[in-house]
Amino acid sequence: MDIIRYYFTLKHLKPIQLFGRLRHRLYSPKANFDPAPPLRGLSGVWLMPARRRASMLGEGLCRFLNETHDITSPTFWNAPTLEKLWLYNLHYFDDLNAVDANTRCLWHKSLIGRWILENPPGKGNGWEPYPASLRIVNWIKWALAGNPLEPEWLHSLAVQTRWLVKRLETHLLGNHLFANAKALVFAGMFFEGAEASAWLQTGIKILAREIPEQVLADGGQFERSPLYHALALEDLLDLTNLAGAYADALPGHWHGFVASWPDTVGRMRHWMAVMCHPDGEISFFNDAAIGIAPSPTELEEYAVRLCQSMDAVFRLENPPYTPLKKMNRGGNTVDTAVHSDDRTLNSTALGREGGVLVPKLRLGNAALEAPASGVGSSWSLQDKGSQAGAWEPAQKGGGEGLVPKLRLGNAVLEAPASGVGSSWSLQDKGSQAGAWEPAQTGAWKPAQSPLTPLLQRGGYYVYLAESGYIRVCWGNMVALLDVAPIGPDYLPGHAHADTLSFELSLFGQRVLVNSGTSCYGMGPERLMQRGTATHNTVAINGKDSSEVWGGFRVARRARPFGLRIEESENSLKVVCAHDGYTRLPGRPIHRREWRISEGAMEIVDTIEGGFDEAVGRLFFHPGLSLEPNPNVIELATAVGRNKSALAGVYGELTGRMPETVVARPYSGLHPTLDSTALNPPPVGEGTFALNSPALGGGEGYVDGMGEIRLYWQVEGAESRIVQTAYHPEFGLDVPNQCLEMRFYRSVCKLRLTWDGPSNSHFEHNRAGLEPAPTN
Repeated sequence: MDIIRYYFTLKHLKPIQLFGRLRHRLYSPKANFDPAPPLRGLSGVWLMPARRRASMLGEGLCRFLNETHDITSPTFWNAPTLEKLWLYNLHYFDDLNAVDANTRCLWHKSLIGRWILENPPGKGNGWEPYPASLRIVNWIKWALAGNPLEPEWLHSLAVQTRWLVKRLETHLLGNHLFANAKALVFAGMFFEGAEASAWLQTGIKILAREIPEQVLADGGQFERSPLYHALALEDLLDLTNLAGAYADALPGHWHGFVASWPDTVGRMRHWMAVMCHPDGEISFFNDAAIGIAPSPTELEEYAVRLCQSMDAVFRLENPPYTPLKKMNRGGNTVDTAVHSDDRTLNSTALGREGGVLVPKLRLGNAALEAPASGVGSSWSLQDKGSQAGAWEPAQKGGGEGLVPKLRLGNAVLEAPASGVGSSWSLQDKGSQAGAWEPAQTGAWKPAQSPLTPLLQRGGYYVYLAESGYIRVCWGNMVALLDVAPIGPDYLPGHAHADTLSFELSLFGQRVLVNSGTSCYGMGPERLMQRGTATHNTVAINGKDSSEVWGGFRVARRARPFGLRIEESENSLKVVCAHDGYTRLPGRPIHRREWRISEGAMEIVDTIEGGFDEAVGRLFFHPGLSLEPNPNVIELATAVGRNKSALAGVYGELTGRMPETVVARPYSGLHPTLDSTALNPPPVGEGTFALNSPALGGGEGYVDGMGEIRLYWQVEGAESRIVQTAYHPEFGLDVPNQCLEMRFYRSVCKLRLTWDGPSNSHFEHNRAGLEPAPTN
C-alpha cells in the first residue's frame, strides 16, 4: 500500500523538484562575510504596505498562531518543544510592519540585534530559505518605512541574501520559490552594485517564469487556496510598490514585464472578491485560515494607495458575471452581464480623478464619476459630448439615508447609501423607450471596499473557470461551490480532500463552513483537517476523495468532470461529479447537484456504482444550533410490515409512535443504528419510526440567527446531529455542530429553505418544525 501511495505521489513531481531535493540535502553553502554592497538611493516613494496583526506583546513576549510565549532565552529560536510553524513565524519578523509598528520600534531594534547574535549563519530554523526570504523582505520594508538599518544589520542582511541565493527552493517550487525570488528582488533593489544587480536579475527571472505559472487566467493563485492567494496578492503588491520606489533600478528589458503587474493585480483582486463571504473575509477551501495573511480589506486598501500614487492603474478586469435574467426582484429585468457598448452603465470601468481611482458610469460620452469615500460624498458629472441637459444630477448626497441619484428624463438610477452588498436600482418613470440600456444593478462601494462590485439582489453567478470555483448570489444568499481540481499536480501540499464541497452565507452571516485549518505538521489532527470528513461533501467507505497523507502530500487525486450550469426561469442548477473514489471496489462516482431558487437550495448527492457506506456532512458556523423535529423521522423499510422480521434485522422494537413517520424504499444498505430502539408501525402500514434524539430527525431548523429562520429536510439518508470543531484560525478549535447524513440508498436529497424578518412567504415551513409553545 505504501508503495502505491508513494508512486502516485512522486509520479507528478517535476524533474527539477527531484534534483532540487537531492541538492538541498547534500549541499550546504558556506556563509559569505564580505562587506555589504552600498545602499541604492530611492527614485520614488515607498508606500505603507498591508499590515498584519501585532505579534509582539512585549520586548520578550510574542504571540503567533494564537499561542503566546516568552522568547527571552537565546535558545528559544529553535526550541524543540514548540511547533516548527510557530518558530518560523518568530523568524519572519512580521511585526516590523504590523499595525502600530512604530510604537514598538525599540523592541524591534532589540529583536534584530538579538537575532543576529543568537542565530549564527547557516544554523537553525531562521536560516531555512523560506523564513530567511520573509525576514529579508520585512527588514527592508521596515527600513523603507523610515527606520535606518545599522551597519551590522546591513551586513547581516547581505550575508542572508548571499546564503539564500544558494538555497533556492527548487525542490518545492510554488509559493516558496516565489518568496525566494521576491527576497532577491528586494535585496537587489535595496542595495546597488554588481552583486546586487545579480540578485535582482536572478529574482526577476524566477518571477518571469512563476507569475504566469502561479496566477491563473481568472486571477486565482494556482494552489486554489484563498489564504495562499492573499499571500501571493500581497507579494505582487509589495513588488509593485518596490518597483515604484526604485524606478531607476530595473534594467530596461524588464520594464514591459513589470508593466504587466497591475493587470495581474487587477485579476487577483477580482478573484479575492469572488472568494470572500459577505463578512469580507476569506472562504475555507484547501489550507485556509484567517489571521495569517493580511485581511482582504487591508490588501484592497493597499492596492488603492498604490493606484492613487502611481501612473499605472490596477484595473479590476470586467468580471465574467453571467446574468440570471429572470431572477430580479421586481422592477425592470436587468442584464447583469458586462457589455462593451459605451452606452451601457459599466460597473467595472475605473477612472482616475486627481490621482484617486474611482468608478465611472457612462451613457454615450457623458460620464458620472463616483467618489472614493462613500456615504456623504458627491458624485461628479462630466459631459463629454452628450446632448446638453441629457444628464441631470438629481441629488448629491450628504447624510445618512441620503443617496446620490442620476436622472435622464424620467428615469432615475439610485445609488446605495453604503456598504458591501448594497445595490443600484433603476426606476424607469416614463423615459423614452431605449433611452436606457440594460444596466448592472450592483453594488458600487467606496474604492477602499474589500470587494469588487458584485450584485447582491437578483441572481447571478461568477464562474472562475481556471480555478474551478463558482459564486452564486441570489437575494440575501451567497454560495461558494468547489468544482475545482485540488491544485497543481506537482504541488498539492496545501490541498484538502474537499472536492464538491461548498460554503453558504445568508443575510450576511456565515452558515455552512468547511472546517478550516488550525495546524500544520505530521500529526493526526492535520490529517483529519485535510480529510473529506471535515468538509461539506460526501465521504464514501470512510475514505478521502483525494489521498491526503503526511503533512503536505497527496497520492491519488479526485478529478472533477461533467460540470453543467443550467438556468431555468426560476432556478439555477449546477451539476458536477468527481472520480476520486473509483479506486475503491465498485468504482463509485460522486455526483452532486446544487439546485438554487428564491429562498431555497437543494443538494442532491448521487453515488453511481457500488459502495458500502456513504456519509454526507454539513458543518454549521459556531453559534448556530440544529434543532430537529422529533415528530418526523425517515428510515428505510427493510422487510416491509413484518414486525418480527424487522426485529430480526434491528433488534427489539419498542417505544411510542411519533405523530408523523416517513418510509422510503430499502436499497440493500443496512442503516447503522447501534442499539437505538425502533418503533413498530401500526398494523397495515408500511412505515416505522426511529425515536432517538441522538439521531435527530429527517428535518428541523437552525437556531441562533435572530429573526432569520433556516430549515432543513433530508431524504434518502438517516440524519443525526454531531458535535464537531471549527478551525477559523491556526491554534483555534471552536465547537460547532454538523448535520451528518448516512445514505441508505444511492441518492440523498437535502433541502434548505430560509426566510428573513421581512419575508412571510416561507411561513408554512414552520408548521410542525418548531416545538409547541408551553404555558
